[in-house]
Amino acid sequence: MIKLNNVRLSFNSLDKKIASNQNSNSPHQQESLKYFASFILDKDIHKEEINKIQTTIASLIKLEFNNKFDGYVCLKDGDKTDKKYLENKFTIKATTRSEFTRLLQNKQPIPAEDIAKIFYSGCYVNAAINLKASTFISKMILCDLLGVQFHSHGEPFGGGAIDVTDSFDNISTDDIPF
Repeated sequence: MIKLNNVRLSFNSLDKKIASNQNSNSPHQQESLKYFASFILDKDIHKEEINKIQTTIASLIKLEFNNKFDGYVCLKDGDKTDKKYLENKFTIKATTRSEFTRLLQNKQPIPAEDIAKIFYSGCYVNAAINLKASTFISKMILCDLLGVQFHSHGEPFGGGAIDVTDSFDNISTDDIPF
């Protein structure tokens, strides 16, 4: 198990399972419902966690694939993308089919109806993950999501919803349908 401390939560579905290959056109992938989260690790701040992840990945490739590997790895170098917000960062995507731990700062469980309100893209979390090798579809290094703890608020990605209320005129009548 590897603990990620105070990392930024990016794309996620921590409150409900979604199809894991919803964007895939491959007929070989079996659709399955999973919870998922992508975490952003700063290369300077999270050196220790990144080193543990890279060391574990190298060990799995050596042990499971005899150092012959050209498959999918759940850890991605943000400097190899054109996304400015990922400069000097790594991302790691973790998934699970099973229920997992979701905690507040005080280690209290989060009620199911509050999960989506508390965990949003841009907040900071602590996470427990586990890396594993798989040959289900092809050679892969995957990441299991074991648990997430809310750490602190951050600037929401996407800037949040845009209020367009003032774009509309008041057209009220007495014929309100409800």
